Amino acid sequence: MSENEQPPADPRLLAALAKADLDELVTRLLGLARRKMCRRWKGLPPSGETPEDVVQKAFQQALSGVRKFPKENVGLYVFFVMVVRSLVSHLAEKEENRYVHTPIEESGDLLMDWKYTPRESELAAAADVACVLRDFAADKLMTDYIRLLIEEQCRNAAEYAHALGVTVAEIHNMNRRLARYRDRQRRETRPTDERPN
Repeated sequence: MSENEQPPADPRLLAALAKADLDELVTRLLGLARRKMCRRWKGLPPSGETPEDVVQKAFQQALSGVRKFPKENVGLYVFFVMVVRSLVSHLAEKEENRYVHTPIEESGDLLMDWKYTPRESELAAAADVACVLRDFAADKLMTDYIRLLIEEQCRNAAEYAHALGVTVAEIHNMNRRLARYRDRQRRETRPTDERPN
């Protein structure tokens, strides 16, 4: 492989993309990027990057191997949510650091040394979300609600209810189900010496 050639994309990522509904995936990711950017900058960042740019960059980095598809059992959607959130966060850092000047010699060294690797906390959170989605896979309404929670699409129960076409009471019921699920998971993963007799 010559210096200019990119390594082939991860076959697991390509297989997941082949099975996915790309229109829905891109639409959800655009919504996520738009919300994140609007919350942070009340519109577009000063650099002028759009949500479309962020999502395109997410796919480009995933396919080029810059963003590694996790070996853990993480779904495609959760992986791209992590990448989009990271890119928006990176944009925010870039905007905050616009006026901090680094001498040219040092900046070249920094760029050569930097390579993205997902933090353990990101991987653990993605694995937890994938586990929750898998456990509630039989309940489409609940999985849709969990995805909305991940994307932070709504601000309150009424907005979630409107987005899902259900009542606010049903949203509260789903919140209680998730709380019971979380409590059960904590009890099951707690060491035996900490469990009550």
